Amino acid sequence: MLNDSNIFSQSYDEKTLKEYTIKINTNFDYMNITIKKKNIIYESDLNIDYFKQYKKLYPFNTISEIAKFIYKCIDKNSILIEDNDKNLKFNITEVPNCEIILSQKNSKNILDQLMNEIRNLKQENQNIIQSQKTIYEKLKEIEKENKELKQLNKNNEDTIKELANKINNIGQKSITPIKNCNLKLINSIQPHKKIINSVSIFPSGKIISTSEDMSIKIYDTYLNIIQEIKEAHDDVINYIEIKDENNFMTCSKDNNIKLWIKKKNLFVQNCRIFKAHEGQIIKVIYLPNGNIISCSYDTTIKIWEEKNNNNKENSIYERKITLNHLKKIASILYLEDKKILISSGEDGTKFWNLNDINNINFENIKLIKEYEDTFCGWNNALCKIDNNKIIIGGNENGIMSVISIQDNQIKKIFNNFCVWGICFIKNKNVFLVSGKSNNINIYGCDNYNCLQCVENAHYNSINGLIETKDESILSYSNDKWIKEWCF
Repeated sequence: MLNDSNIFSQSYDEKTLKEYTIKINTNFDYMNITIKKKNIIYESDLNIDYFKQYKKLYPFNTISEIAKFIYKCIDKNSILIEDNDKNLKFNITEVPNCEIILSQKNSKNILDQLMNEIRNLKQENQNIIQSQKTIYEKLKEIEKENKELKQLNKNNEDTIKELANKINNIGQKSITPIKNCNLKLINSIQPHKKIINSVSIFPSGKIISTSEDMSIKIYDTYLNIIQEIKEAHDDVINYIEIKDENNFMTCSKDNNIKLWIKKKNLFVQNCRIFKAHEGQIIKVIYLPNGNIISCSYDTTIKIWEEKNNNNKENSIYERKITLNHLKKIASILYLEDKKILISSGEDGTKFWNLNDINNINFENIKLIKEYEDTFCGWNNALCKIDNNKIIIGGNENGIMSVISIQDNQIKKIFNNFCVWGICFIKNKNVFLVSGKSNNINIYGCDNYNCLQCVENAHYNSINGLIETKDESILSYSNDKWIKEWCF
């Protein structure tokens, strides 16, 4: 409140300047400034920085409020303050001939207080401006440092690309196509209307395939179709996993897992795990105890427990545990002899301990090893080549990785295309590689040299390779063909 008791209730005449009328009222304990424009009354709202219209006027109760009103509501660069013993005059330069006069004939002390308040506000504002200037200069320094870091990062990326090119050039020299390859084509079939994603073999030697046309087809050992399941899923089917002669399961881009059972010599759906993942499911595998494992582009691996294993014609599965990667998972592989689950994707390869899986103790599943610089190309690009070594298909750079489980050593092998499928042929001590190429490369397991290249094995990229019961090799491709080969 104004504390000078010498202020008496006064009302000064309105002063008209062009379209503005300014009036100043004083009372025993408050001062009020009114500005009227074309019969509309304005007064400052101290919470905002401009004049606001009110039907009812509100008084200013302190000298500070008056100073803030003048300072906040009128541009500080457009005020001229004149001070004498009788009044304060504020000229508003952006409104020609408009001025606000605070006349306080009986209280010079109050005028001095008001002047000091305005000076303080100006000083505070200058301090703020100086602080802003300091912050701006600091931001400029940070921006300069960030620019230098970006340039350094670009230089590092260029160096990495240069080294990768050198590796590629070295590797390409070691892969020489051989025209007279002893891998011979003996049979072929084009059973699907779209790309073939997965082929698997029953214990009897019968063959099963699935495609982006959402169908499943079953063949005899001579590739004659004996059953077709149309629209087996609502979207692309990515993988088929065989359990035994009477059971298999499929996973799909529709995020579902389906289990199939043979009845009256034909396979029918047994059960479905609806929306098993939040992204498309890339691969599923059976565990020896009847549980299943699935992996997905949603970066998770899930282990499902079979709940009613006594009722084989109406299976029910319940999710027991979820394991995680940071990026998309492309493939999983279970090593039964070592009780290890291997998962591989865009963020590398992980080894999980499943020693207690048969005791249904899911809480003991732990990550035991991790290899960040290994990448898996597709769901068939993980392969066990002997009791101690795992080969992992490479990404777009074509770099495959052989991991020795016993001593954790990694050997890098260059392949001249992205690897999507690997097939180990034990009796030949070789492994075959297919992928983003229409060629098949053959590598020796002793020194990992590329021994042969089957050129133009298909008309398009080859999604995978699998060995049959009679030791022939099936290849399946984006060209919709399944081809059978033998040495």
